[in-house]
Formats: sequence, structure tokens, C-alpha cells
Amino acid sequence: MNTALQTSTLTRLPTLKLEPNRIIVGALVKYIDTRGGWHRHDGVSLRQGAQYLGLGTRRALQRFVDGIPEIITAETNEALPDADELNAQIPKTEWPIGLTGQPEGPWKREYIVYMIDTFDLTILTSSNHTIGMKRAVTDLEERWDWARALYGADVMPLFTLGEAPFPTSFGERKRPAYPVAGWRRFTDGALRVVDQSALALTAVKPKSPSETLNDSVRY
Repeated sequence: MNTALQTSTLTRLPTLKLEPNRIIVGALVKYIDTRGGWHRHDGVSLRQGAQYLGLGTRRALQRFVDGIPEIITAETNEALPDADELNAQIPKTEWPIGLTGQPEGPWKREYIVYMIDTFDLTILTSSNHTIGMKRAVTDLEERWDWARALYGADVMPLFTLGEAPFPTSFGERKRPAYPVAGWRRFTDGALRVVDQSALALTAVKPKSPSETLNDSVRY
């Protein structure tokens, strides 16, 4: 038995360790508009009506070489190299062909959300480089920042895996979304509902959830 974990869980949740140059923790889930929404890449079905506790967000750069991912991670968003500069170092004859039929830079900026299924405690990672995913993650982070400022730095979002309309040059499509159902805090040895009528009187300037990651995600 892990004694350190046994004693620490009375006051805080465990820590989710992130490996350098690796994105996925647990199972990977992605939103695929043309396949009807959210899917796990290991083929396991997502539970109907499942709610997920947000553990943190992150950024990374990723490209594929002979089908194998090459990943660059960093402690903060600002520390990541510029994807355009990296792509400029690769001859365009080696760029992969994108959905538009034109070559696209192989390095992509990934927008990542870590979460845990509140029923079966499966840890999931959602990650993609699309504009729709960027919008979904930044929308979640903006709400999270406000919640941290109003209710305290340790609050976590409880959300479902949803979708939202997304206009494109090809017409209206759908994009991923994380509809927030409420806010939670781990206190007195249990995960509890945040009283949204009681604002934090000593709130500090909120940090982005991504800025709190460092080498681990606290949840």
C-alpha cells in the first residue's frame, strides 16, 4: 500500500503525473464531427450522460514521422517553440497533404484537456489541433479562470462532452465543447459542490489552469 497516498488523500486529491514529451494520460478521446461526436480511440464506448471532472489543460507541439508521433511539451505555453518556425525548417516537399488537398506544416499545436469520469474513475485525455478544439479549450479555460477568481484557486469544473455550432467556409459544422454543469472542490476528505453564493473574499489574480500544471496536474 502506498502510505504517502493513504495519508495525503485525507486532505487533498492525488496528483496526476505528466511525462515529458508525452500527451496522453489514460485513454484518448476526440471529437469527430463526421463520425457523430465524441469517441474513445481504444474502441471502448463512452458512458451515456457521463460527467467529467476537469483536471487541467495543456499545450504541446506534435508531428508524425512514419506514423510515429514526435511531441514537444513544456511547463508553460510560452516556453513552447513556434510551430511555424519549426515547419519552416522542413522542406515543403516533405509536408503532409491536409484535408484541403494542399501541403500542411507537420508541426501542430495541440490543445489538451485532462479529465476523470466521476463514476468509473477512468482518466481521459482529449487532444486535437483543430480551430474548433482551440475554441473549446480556451472557452473552458476562460470560465475556469473566472471560477478560480470568484470561488477560490482550488475549484474544478464538472462538465459533459458536448458540441456547439461552428461556422466554416464549407458551411456550418459542429465543434467540441465542454458544457460546465457546476464547480467542485476537494475538502474535508471528499469532493463537494462549490457554494456559488459565497464568493472568495481573498481571491488572488487567477492563473490559467495550464499555468498550474508544471510537471503534474493536481486534481
